[in-house]
Amino acid sequence: MNVRSLQHETLDALCYRVLGNTRMLEQVMVANPHLTGMVTMASGQQVHIPDVPAQVEPKQTINLWD
Repeated sequence: MNVRSLQHETLDALCYRVLGNTRMLEQVMVANPHLTGMVTMASGQQVHIPDVPAQVEPKQTINLWD
């Protein structure tokens, strides 16, 4: 997905605004190497957000005392 930045927005703030968290910040930085040296971005800067991986089902745990 491609999104546009707001004036003076940082990559982590953009991730939080678009994805609701910053867990994919590293993947966004890898996908946009031209933006990693910037502290803030100009308004309308195009940013590629990689596909969000599907949520992994938590492993079922077994209690020894059950």
